[in-house]
Amino acid sequence: VWRIGRARNREVIMTRTDLTIDQDRANLYPNLEMFKRYCSSGKPGSERAFQKITAIWDKVSYELWYKGYWYDYLKCVEIILSSAEAINDVATQAALLNQLAWAYMEREEFTQARQYFDKSIQKFRLRHTTDTLQSAV
Repeated sequence: VWRIGRARNREVIMTRTDLTIDQDRANLYPNLEMFKRYCSSGKPGSERAFQKITAIWDKVSYELWYKGYWYDYLKCVEIILSSAEAINDVATQAALLNQLAWAYMEREEFTQARQYFDKSIQKFRLRHTTDTLQSAV
């Protein structure tokens, strides 16, 4: 897994990190929050920041899930979901809501899981409706 940092030229760099170490997992949040703020800014390049945040998530989500780091998993998904909402990426919102639902199922928090499944279904339907309308134009 990778740690995010900044080089002198403000480029984002990534180095190896060990998610079994509490501090390394804690370091994920400020880095993800940095990208979230950029996504929420509406500035040019916010979509690129979103691509980076989802790439990071793709690298860390598997390990967080299978090692049962539920607090970290849920916190990261919430940050990325907020970023997806900021750039209005409905497909990613639907997928992340679905991931949240399954995480709550793993924790046996069924009421919370159901709520996220319902939200996910709404987003998938919205995406399908939007895609249908766009293809009709």
